[in-house]
This record gives sequence, structure tokens and C-alpha cells, in this order.
Amino acid sequence: MMSNYQNHSIIHRLWDKDNDGHFEKIEDILKLAGKGEHGPHAIIQTPDKKNLYVVIGNFTKTPDIPSRGTRNWQEDTLLEHMPDAGGFSANKKAPGGLVLKISPDGKEKEIFASGLRNTYDIALNPQGELFGYDSDADRDAGTPWYRPTRINHIVSGAEFGWRTGTSKWPDYYIDSLGAVIDIGPGCPTAMIFGTKTNWPAKYQKALFAMDWTYGRIYAVHLEEKGASYTAKQEIFIQGKPLAVTDMDVGPDGHMYFTTGGRRLQSALYKVEYVGDNTARAEHTPANKLIGIRKYLEGFHQKGKRRDLKNSILFTAHADRNIRYAARIAIEHQGYVFKEEYLNAEEVDTILTLGVAAARCAPESDKEELLNKLLKLSLSTLSVRQKIDLTRVYSLIFSRMGEPTKVQSEKIAAQLSSLYPNKNPMLNRELCRVLVYLEHPAVLEKTIAVMEQSKFTPQEFKTDFIPDYYTGGEAFKDIHKNSPNEQGIHFALMLTNQRKFWTPGLAVRTMQWLATQYDKIGGRSYSGYLTEIRRRILENLDDRSRKAAVKVSIFKPKFSTADLPVPKGPGQAWTVKSALKTVSTLHGDPINGEKMYRAILCAKCHFKDGKGGEIGPDLNNLHTRFNGHDILDAIINPSSVISEQFTNTQIQLKSGKSYMGQLVENSDGNYKVAPNPFDLTQTIFIEKKSILSMKESPISPMPPSLINALNPQELADIMAYLTKSK
Repeated sequence: MMSNYQNHSIIHRLWDKDNDGHFEKIEDILKLAGKGEHGPHAIIQTPDKKNLYVVIGNFTKTPDIPSRGTRNWQEDTLLEHMPDAGGFSANKKAPGGLVLKISPDGKEKEIFASGLRNTYDIALNPQGELFGYDSDADRDAGTPWYRPTRINHIVSGAEFGWRTGTSKWPDYYIDSLGAVIDIGPGCPTAMIFGTKTNWPAKYQKALFAMDWTYGRIYAVHLEEKGASYTAKQEIFIQGKPLAVTDMDVGPDGHMYFTTGGRRLQSALYKVEYVGDNTARAEHTPANKLIGIRKYLEGFHQKGKRRDLKNSILFTAHADRNIRYAARIAIEHQGYVFKEEYLNAEEVDTILTLGVAAARCAPESDKEELLNKLLKLSLSTLSVRQKIDLTRVYSLIFSRMGEPTKVQSEKIAAQLSSLYPNKNPMLNRELCRVLVYLEHPAVLEKTIAVMEQSKFTPQEFKTDFIPDYYTGGEAFKDIHKNSPNEQGIHFALMLTNQRKFWTPGLAVRTMQWLATQYDKIGGRSYSGYLTEIRRRILENLDDRSRKAAVKVSIFKPKFSTADLPVPKGPGQAWTVKSALKTVSTLHGDPINGEKMYRAILCAKCHFKDGKGGEIGPDLNNLHTRFNGHDILDAIINPSSVISEQFTNTQIQLKSGKSYMGQLVENSDGNYKVAPNPFDLTQTIFIEKKSILSMKESPISPMPPSLINALNPQELADIMAYLTKSK
């Protein structure tokens, strides 16, 4: 059992010693520094039923306990990156969300896996393999660092690479593990396997995953692929609204699920299979490669030693998950593999041990590590191995410091011969390393690659997301106006380029950025572009900056000029009176959109590809909120405040006080946005000057915005907020 307190959560153990249905004893077995929507979540039994898995979100402080993956987490992004443009999770660092393994009494505990964002639930398949449904950051949509909600195969020592803002690792990094399947935008809640259902075999084997945002339960059909899995998804159940929160299989073999969350109306549903009962599904033992991976995972603990040479053999295995498991086993032995690395001949062994060395070796060995990589013949490497090579260079530089001038020139020459490349992912990583090394040709090459980059829409499954970011318009229409996320990656890299600018190159960069500003992305999209532009301008010499600023690219997304005005007369609306009105009048969504702008909703909220980033995203409200819930949230905004939008009250030792959103947390200062209508207006507050800080119980949203509307205008705005195609 889990309970939340002011700034932490506690896992309790309840005892019913005589099995009479009443608990005689309660123990506190683990205290975790986190709570709420991004705090600790689900608890399930391990496959042997002797221990527990606990999944915690990325706003929970990492507990000081042993880890299946070695505890030397860093951001590992090489170049300077940016926090979220709206300040969300700006102070949250690696390792992000975790899965813990603990004993029932809490005395034995370890970190099982890391690098998740905010996985609410986890589930075991019949073979004892663990899976989680991780959340996305929808505000990042349209950017190359956006990661859809996804099903992860959570193995021992796994690192999934969640990082804040633009720092998120792509799936292809050698030192992380990718998703089994990307589901798409949404808000994950519960998961279960259909093993205990009395449904057809296909669904007995399926993984069921809930999406609160779109009101859906997905059936995910897994297939073994090497030492891990691949999958296909289908929509199993959907409704409007259907804010699904939890589910289980009853003793009768039927599925039961609940709806609710954030004070929404709750309900309990039963899903029953109608038809001839089928035989129990056969669950075959895991394949040989999964067995090898699990064998290596047996050494993912400090002090668990094995023959080093045998472990190193697996670093050259064709399967990514086996190479990964072997590396974690080797890292737990410490830096005892130097000789094996320097004498290795297999490319994958060199690359895999290169990652381990970057994470374990002393800085004094940096030159030897780099010289080994320089000996590789690029013509013999696959594209994947070339990408891995750039990542190993990045890890060595970010963890051990700059190379010598001679090595820098050699590495830059080695990689520059590949850049630009036909493979878009290799291009991204070549650019990253060459910018770091300040190669003279990288700027002009990168601008050309950026200009020539083709629109490559992210792999949103359009069959599953018919209304994404549109509030009802066809998804295909929005797809035509999606950002060029490939080009945006190169623009982000150029925020670290400080040499070789000319007025012409600076103007070309600004002109390309101008083509992206009116594209449709998440609510932080325009803020990211604004910050990219600001940082590039900051790096320019006076002459180049003077030419670049003449390129006007940013137009306000919301303007108070020519705002519609409600006809009124308004009234002091209550939930009861408002609900009665909208249930009896037919609303016009076209005029509703005008009223939405008139009462300044668009100043703070993101809808239909435009608006502010200060409040919750209002797209697809109809899939999770009914009319009562929407009106209650408008009229009583402080009843439930998502932690994403909570203000912080700061009291200074001097007696002054501030209230606003924390948008950045540096070593010595907090960056605070006190203006709820404009997060770009910020102040810096020295940490040493602060007497106290606490979350504000008052929503930034005023409670009386709709009081300017007459009954018909209220019905109109509700029609706009709840419209679907």
C-alpha cells in the first residue's frame, strides 16, 4: 500500500495475521521523496513472488540504494542543451523515473532500471518479463526530442534515456535500450496482461494498456525478437469520455476497469467475452537469447563476479540487448578490462567496452581510449556501428573532458569525411561531435544539411490518433503543417556553434528558422524556437548579429489586438447553473472559439495548434471530461491543480516574497516566472537568500473568467471545447 504526504510517499505493509479481513498491524517499509502525478506509483510482485517491484516517476528523488545498473548516472548529452521552454521539469536530472526491487519488509532494496519518464504501471508476462507503459511529454511534439508514449521492456540495469528538455536520448544510443513499440501521444495509466482472462488465446497473451487522455484501452500483441520483443497494437476499447484509470481481471475471468482521476466522475465497468470459450493459451518458455540475457543479468550486482573474458565475448554478440547486458555485468567489476579493450579486435567489443571505459576509467586513460577508436577503419563499419562510434566519442568527451589538440584534429578529420551522410540519424550525431570539436567546416555543412533536410513527420500512428492537436479537424491536415524535426535538430546543435559565423550564414540560419515558426507542434514548440534563435544570436559577432536580427521570424501566437468582446450580460455562474444552461442550449463552436479568445483562454492554454503554455492542453477534452467536469475545472480551478502548473511561493530572508512558476534550477539560483500570462518574463532569485519555499494552493487561473458570458455564449464556448470531428 502507498500513501502520499506533504513532500513524500510511504510504502506500508499491512498485516492480517488471522485472515479475518481486518488488519492488525501496519509497518512503514520504505519512504520515498516524491508524491503526486510524477511520484511513486504501482507495486507488483516479482516473478518469484518473493519481492516487489515499485515504479516511481521522474519527480521522485533517487533513493540512495544499490543499482542493477551502476550508479554513475550523468546527463551524457555532450553539448549544452535547453530545459523545457515552459519550465516544466527543468530541475529534474538523471536518472529520471525508476523501477525499484524491494523485499516485503523493505530491508533489501535496489534500483532495477532507470531512465523512464513517468511510468504509472508495470506488468509481468507469463515468462516473468517486466513491461511498462511510459508517458510522453506532449509539449515537445514536433521536435526531434519528442518521445511518444511507449511500451518498454524493463530489464535488469536498463537505462531508457529520459532527460529533461531537449536532452532526451534517442532510442538508437548504444548505452540505452529502445522501446518495444511507440504507441503515440496520450497519458498512460494502468497495464495488465490478459493471462487470467477467459477470452480467446490472442487476448490471453495480450498486454492491455490504458490511455487516460484519449479514453482508450490498447491491446498490445508482443512477439519475441532476439533477447527482447517487438509488438503491434490495436484499440481494444474506447469512449468519449472514458478517462480510464485502473483495471484487473476478476476471478470470473472478466476484465474490470475504472474511470476518473483529477476529480472526474468515477465508474466501474466490466468487460465480458461473449462466445464459445477457448482453451487456455500456451505460454512457451523464453527463447535461448532471452536465456543468455538473463544469465548475464545474474551478474548485475556489485561483487557478483564472473570470468571477464567470457563476459567480453558477449559484447560482440549480434543482439543489442545481450551486448547491453554484458556491458552492465562488466561495469559492475570496475575498470579491470583495460587490457581487453586495448587489445580487442571485434568492432562491437571495442565500441561496447568503449562505453564501459567512458563510464569507469580514470581521466588519465582518456588518450589511450581515443587512440583505440581512431584505429577503426570506417569503411568496415556498418551504419549502426558508425552511430555507436560517435556516441562513444560523445561519452568520453562529456565524462572525461576535451581531447588533446592532435587527437581533436584526427577525430574531426575522421568524422568529417562522413558528414554529411545519407543516414539521417548518423548525420545528427556527426553534427553533434563536430560542433563540439569546433571543426572549421561543420557550420557551413550543417546549415546546408538543415536547409536540405526533408520533412520527416514523426511516426504518429494516424489510424490511432484521429484528432491529435486539432480539437476535431482531420489529422492529415495537421500532418501537412508539422515541423521539420530533422532540421530543428541541426538548429539546436548550432546554439553551441561559436566560431566561423558570417553575416550570410547567420541570415540563412534565421531564414530557415522562419519557415518553422508557424508549424504546429506542442505547447512548448514556439518557446523552444525562440530560445534557439536567442542562443544563436548570442553567439554571433556584432556584424553577423546585426544582419541576422533583420530576419523577422517570430509572430505572436496570441495578441490582445482585435479581440472579440462578449455580448453579455454575464452572471456569476455556478457549476449547477452552468450545467443546466449548456444542457438546454445548442452551442455554436465557431462563436465558441471567439469567446474562448475573448475571455483570454488562448493566452494560457494550448488548443488547435496555437495558444499559451501556462495551463493544461485543452485538445481532446471530450475523450476524458464530461460537461460537469469541464465546468467545475473552469469555475473552481483551485480544486485540483496539476503539479505541472503549480505556482511556488518564495519567502526571502529580506522579507520580500514572490510567487510564480519555477522555470529553471541552476546551482546558485532559481529562475522564476512571476507573470502567469508570460513565462518569458523571468527573474533570478539566489538560493542563499531564500527563507522558505512551498507550493501554492491557489491556481494561477482566475475563477471567474466565464462570468462575462451570457447563457448562449457559455453554451458556445462549451461546444468549442468539446467538439470532435
